[in-house]
Amino acid sequence: MDDGIYRFYHQSFKVYGRLQPLTKAICKALQELLPDRPMNKWFAEIIAQGTGREFEMSYNEDWLRHTRPIVEAFFHAHYFLKMICKYGKELETSPNLLPSGWAAVLYLFDLR
Repeated sequence: MDDGIYRFYHQSFKVYGRLQPLTKAICKALQELLPDRPMNKWFAEIIAQGTGREFEMSYNEDWLRHTRPIVEAFFHAHYFLKMICKYGKELETSPNLLPSGWAAVLYLFDLR
């Protein structure tokens, strides 16, 4: 994460090779938690827009337009990974009053 975000601000093409594979790996791990359940359509759209991209030199002229979807997809995937780890340790059952992070996880799998 640290290097990928640094590469974004450094305007390095390496943001493509660092954050996209990490985002895909996180998404694969998330999906393996509930393999028969589709992920939220907005999440899937954000991931699709921020992965599978190839760098071209001309992108340096409009860096933000070309790389922000990569960073955004990574942040969303990373957020859900953190929330699943956090609440997987803290919660034994789903409480009546849901913490926002856990409620977001339920939305990830369209369980809310």
